[in-house]
Amino acid sequence: AGSSLALRYLTMGDIDGAADAFVSDTAWGHFELDIADAYRAIIEASAAKEIKRIRVRKASVKDEPNFGAKWVKTRSASLVKEITKDQRKSLRAVIVANYAEDKRPKFIVDQIKQRVGLLQAQQDAVDKRYQLHIDAGMTESRAQNLADNYADEQLDYRARRIAITETVKAEARGKKESWLFLQDNGELPANAMQEWIASDDACDECQALDGVQVGLDEDFGDGIEVPGDTHPFCTCICTVV
Repeated sequence: AGSSLALRYLTMGDIDGAADAFVSDTAWGHFELDIADAYRAIIEASAAKEIKRIRVRKASVKDEPNFGAKWVKTRSASLVKEITKDQRKSLRAVIVANYAEDKRPKFIVDQIKQRVGLLQAQQDAVDKRYQLHIDAGMTESRAQNLADNYADEQLDYRARRIAITETVKAEARGKKESWLFLQDNGELPANAMQEWIASDDACDECQALDGVQVGLDEDFGDGIEVPGDTHPFCTCICTVV
């Protein structure tokens, strides 16, 4: 649906309309629902595991039917917004560049299909790779095939980055929700704290947080609530103390 609408906009010379056609596709709405379900499942599993580890009396996340619901709703919508914002910028750059070379609308749509999901920096890297092949004397067809393969690698990397980072965030959020749940039930003291434990290969930012303790409902400063808020692929953890 998005590609056919984009083709129509391109035929009319509407660059912004073409870019919006892809990022406004109904698939993004489905993605938000799917990612919300994934967040919810991870949070509930993480919370149940943490409750089992530290509980004083029997407690279950099922006692709290909306466990983590506010965070799930907010984060899933935020992730989709972040992705679509990056996507719109990247796709617009593809369209503008191809228009400058007087490419046909159908060709531009095919190019966009190959690049959906790439950040602007990744898109620039793919274009640079294509030009290097051309400068080396390759045919346009061969250069394009190699550039498309490189684009696929970049897409796989971005997908892996999102999956790992968001899983870490959801698991950490599940632990945080479990602590608050147990605290509300009187199974953790009112003055219980959470402590940041940096991983062995932690970056400078995370190393600076190592050993820092804050309240269960507080963040670690600068909006950092859980590991993963600092940077992608974060493997730090937090524990209750």
